[in-house]
Amino acid sequence: AMAADIHADIRWTVRAVRDDPTQIHLYPVITSIIERFQHNTGLAVEFRRPAAEPALPFDALRHLGYIIEEALINIWKHARANRGWVEVTQSDDAIQVVIGDDGIGFDPVTVAAWPAGSRGWGLQNIAERAVQMGGVSTIHAAPGQGTRVQITLPLPVANGETAPSHTMLEDVWHLFGF
Repeated sequence: AMAADIHADIRWTVRAVRDDPTQIHLYPVITSIIERFQHNTGLAVEFRRPAAEPALPFDALRHLGYIIEEALINIWKHARANRGWVEVTQSDDAIQVVIGDDGIGFDPVTVAAWPAGSRGWGLQNIAERAVQMGGVSTIHAAPGQGTRVQITLPLPVANGETAPSHTMLEDVWHLFGF
């Protein structure tokens, strides 16, 4: 099943690049990620969003997709949650995406103090991707209170390619562990 998912993601990315990336939109990307996650894990994830879908550049969609996948994987691996959610909100000057759960939570200060080799790369990857889009990531968590990963991006959202040597193909290879 995992190989099929990886293959589907690679096909999606190649098709988006080959065809017209302007036809890729935020809500279908998030819906696809949530559906695949629920299918693979059985964990319910609600998608909360306003009717008006924010228009984002392709690279921002790609980065947000990776962030949402990473945050959902963290929920599955660590939260012991009964449910999760992805919420999109937009104001005049920013878009916000929150990935949350009703799990066991954690103390971010304690986790940040762990030696580098004893913690994963997920939250760091999320923070780096948010910065590449000109935004910030904030972790809201406490023991027994669940976790929320909040991504805030100023509008208009940056294209996300701040490092010229960082190509989409490298991203796909990294994401799928090749």
